[in-house]
Amino acid sequence: MTYTRKITSEFTNEKIINGFRNKNPETIDKIYNEFFPVIKHLVELNSGTTNDAKDIFQEALIVIYGKIENDDFILNCSFITFLYSICRNIWFNQLRSRKGYSKEFIDNEIYVEIIDNKKILKEICLNKEYLLFRHHFEKLNSQQKKLFELFFNDYSFEQIAGILNFKNAAYARKEKFNCKNLLIESIKNDPKYEELQKEQELLQ
Repeated sequence: MTYTRKITSEFTNEKIINGFRNKNPETIDKIYNEFFPVIKHLVELNSGTTNDAKDIFQEALIVIYGKIENDDFILNCSFITFLYSICRNIWFNQLRSRKGYSKEFIDNEIYVEIIDNKKILKEICLNKEYLLFRHHFEKLNSQQKKLFELFFNDYSFEQIAGILNFKNAAYARKEKFNCKNLLIESIKNDPKYEELQKEQELLQ
């Protein structure tokens, strides 16, 4: 069964990019309706499920959005080729990180035009790192979050102590150290952290 679909004249690369930049929900709906079947077919051909395909598709759209936000971004191929390449890289890398997985990867040759593999994979890993950090950062209490926000915005420990009603700068520094270790421990105990480490090792 083939899932080949062509981008119509009403749904050009330019309109897709503008839709992303304008955060137009209709653009995402159209992309999903037009192109998800292609990605679903790819993932299912390679030991995946529909849910895997949905996760891969969403992750790819996040990566694409990050690239399109750059005003200098130029898409030199069809959008489906670009999307397919990113989804293919994400899923292929996940399969490679699975212990004992050795099956040959099956591609839909119509869409194969892998674009700067390693660069895309590094961007994907960076995106995963950020999402993992944000997930565990949000678990901190309000004071811990405020401490980090002040520190990241270059407030001195004297200023942080005054704002958060700590007894002195030394105590503020100690609290920042404790919060950092708490956050690191929380991240490292997340199963996604180990998966991400394996994916990063494959890029070395």
